Amino acid sequence: MADLSAEEVQRVKDLLNSFYVNGDSSVVAELFGIIDRDGSGSLEADELEPIITAVTGKQLGAGELEAIIKAADEDGNSTIELNEFEGLLNNAQVKALLT
Repeated sequence: MADLSAEEVQRVKDLLNSFYVNGDSSVVAELFGIIDRDGSGSLEADELEPIITAVTGKQLGAGELEAIIKAADEDGNSTIELNEFEGLLNNAQVKALLT
């Protein structure tokens, strides 16, 4: 899986800012598309962890990331689909981490 470029990391930061500061939920699909490195239509832990680290500079423990995914994973398949992604972003732990 390819690493995120500096430009992609900056774009993610800009989109997160639009989402959290301006309440712009129209950025959710673009943000999801950037993070979905394999184009599968779902986000796995190995796609979420590097972007969280790149954006925050913090390394999450496996248990923390698993808990975040589980809280937003409505269908129980251990991945986050687009329809679950906005819920993930609104998760209190994720919001505190990313803002």
